[in-house]
Amino acid sequence: MSELERTGLAIALRQSDRGEYLISDKQIASMPIGGLRAFEKAALEFAISNGFQIRSEDKPDGLLFQWRKVTRVSQQETPTDNA
Repeated sequence: MSELERTGLAIALRQSDRGEYLISDKQIASMPIGGLRAFEKAALEFAISNGFQIRSEDKPDGLLFQWRKVTRVSQQETPTDNA
């Protein structure tokens, strides 16, 4: 099981197009040395590959991840009314 699945972040991303998820200090402490950087990188790669924008922010009680689904809209010209 990956760290993303173990902490629940992967599940949260799959369940919602927009949201936030706190990885607690306790979860971070249980990661191997250097694991937090690897975790953040894996979260970024997972999010991008599934069509999300994601960011992380340090909080007093952990690391907060916020994401939203990115929808690509084709840029079509809107018809103009020449009346």
